[in-house]
Amino acid sequence: MTERNYDPKKHIEYLMSKRPEILLPGLEKTGSIDEKLKENRQKQSFDYSNYIRNKRQQFELKKEEEQRIKSLEESKETKTKSELKRQKMNEKTAKKREARQKRKRNQQAKKLVKNDNASLEANASIYKQLYILVIHSTCPFIILICIPAFLESLHFWYTFSPIASISMTKLKL
Repeated sequence: MTERNYDPKKHIEYLMSKRPEILLPGLEKTGSIDEKLKENRQKQSFDYSNYIRNKRQQFELKKEEEQRIKSLEESKETKTKSELKRQKMNEKTAKKREARQKRKRNQQAKKLVKNDNASLEANASIYKQLYILVIHSTCPFIILICIPAFLESLHFWYTFSPIASISMTKLKL
C-alpha cells in the first residue's frame, strides 16, 4: 500500500480479518461476532463477585461512618446535657449559698442591733442618772469628780439618743 492508494476503511477491514477470533467455551466457531459473544465477553470482563464485594465494602464503610458520626453527635449531646445540668446545679447552689449568707448577715445584724440597743439603753439610763445627779446636786465635790467623764458621755448620749431632750446650752458645753 502506497500513500496514494491508502484508504483507512480498507486498512481497518484488513486488520480485522487478520485478527484471531476469540472462542468462548460452549460457543461454536462462527464467522462473525454475534450478540451472545458480546454478552459473554462483557460478563467475563466484568467480575460480579468483585463488584458485589466492592459494593458491600462501600456500604459497610458508609454505615461505619454514619455510626461514628451518630455516636459523636450523641456524645456531644450528652456532654451538653451534662454541662447544662451542672450549670443548673451550680446556679441552684449559688442561690442557696447567697440565701444562707443573707440569712446569716441578717441574723448577725439583728444580734448587733439588739446588743447596740441594749447597750444604748443601759448607757442612756446611766447618763440620765448622772445628768440628774449633776444638775440637781448641791455637792460641788461630786460635780468636780464626775464632770470630765460625764461631759464626754453626755455628749455621746445627746448625739445618739432619741430620748435626749435637754439642751447643751443648759450645761454650758
